[in-house]
Amino acid sequence: MSGTLPRVAGDPTPPDPRIRGTWSLGLGIASLALGFIWVVPVVAIVLGVSSRRREPEARRRALGGIVLGAVSLAAWVLFAGPLLDLIGFF
Repeated sequence: MSGTLPRVAGDPTPPDPRIRGTWSLGLGIASLALGFIWVVPVVAIVLGVSSRRREPEARRRALGGIVLGAVSLAAWVLFAGPLLDLIGFF
């Protein structure tokens, strides 16, 4: 015997150790389509930074989320901000 107990059907599965990096990349991709909602790229960047510190296996996913989130946020600031100012929203 190996010394570990067998898994039972009701046992919870351990969480994926790359979950933050995966969410960061997913939100980074979604932020390109949903860039008008400025919260999505910010969350992608925050999750990416926290993932790079805590999840060494997901560093590339986290970097992708950070880059895509930053590009989307920069586009929002450069294009949507002045456009909203032009129509008198701010």
